[in-house]
Amino acid sequence: MKKLLTLFLLLICEIGKGQNLVPNGDFETYISCPGGYNQLYNASPWQNPTGASPDYFNQCALSPIVDIPTNNAGYQTALSGDGYAGIYCYVDIPSTTSYREYLQVELNDTLIAQKNYCVSFYVNLANLDGFPYNNVAITEIGCLLSDSAISMIGYENFTYTPQITSAAGQYLNDTLNWMLVSANYVAIGGEKFITIGNFKRNINTDTMILNNKLSSSNMCYYYIDNVSVLDCAIDGVKENHLEEASVFPNPVCTTLHVKLESQEQAEIILYDHTSRKIVQKTFTHATTINTEGLTHGLYFYEVRNKKVILQKGKIMKDQ
Repeated sequence: MKKLLTLFLLLICEIGKGQNLVPNGDFETYISCPGGYNQLYNASPWQNPTGASPDYFNQCALSPIVDIPTNNAGYQTALSGDGYAGIYCYVDIPSTTSYREYLQVELNDTLIAQKNYCVSFYVNLANLDGFPYNNVAITEIGCLLSDSAISMIGYENFTYTPQITSAAGQYLNDTLNWMLVSANYVAIGGEKFITIGNFKRNINTDTMILNNKLSSSNMCYYYIDNVSVLDCAIDGVKENHLEEASVFPNPVCTTLHVKLESQEQAEIILYDHTSRKIVQKTFTHATTINTEGLTHGLYFYEVRNKKVILQKGKIMKDQ
């Protein structure tokens, strides 16, 4: 059973990890299991910097609305472990202007001027049908690194310009797999806080209507997991340390392709919906998996090397 940690013990454990400057970056440790919406504080030391209501999801949830993998926003497994956060990144309804939710946490250490840091987090678009959590997708979710905590009483967008954003023009519309947002950041010096969300007003946010769901209330809700700020020079971490595997096509019919940019040895593990391991294959650079014998439905995969999980996601097997 996961132990309930006080803020003090949580900070000590996270600092002891050495590399990631983001405490509880995977939202695994908690003060108490979430029992409803607007309980990000349970994933301490994460905090809500505005008057809005970001959410915390965990498999230990006391209510099904914030459970994992099935909750009131949709269905999604954690990228790693048992927890993740969730925020509205775009809301356009008649009674509200540019409603936004954000995640904020104080880093374990202050960033050093001119040092190169590898900053990343993963996002996934909630996929609940019949409710406008995800009737639109947007192009840019970002994070701001600041020397002090930013906050407001209201719940509209911050007017700061984030240093790291997802690629402009590429819509974050994947409801199956976690999407990586990452960049190298040369510190000004003194940065101590990280804040994640959409920093643009509605009028400046590029949106894509999903599945012809245009309505008078257009929204998008994203799950957030595995936030990290790393010193790129420590322990041999290179600028491309966040290399993703290419796993395609999705949906798949007869052959699944797996490819890495590097020549390192890795393995892919394929699971069915009951978490039963059905394929485990070691490869170097690239491989294929014959999926003709798999039944129609949803499958989960992990691509990992000797040290870390490089990518984790879901694929759909077509008939």
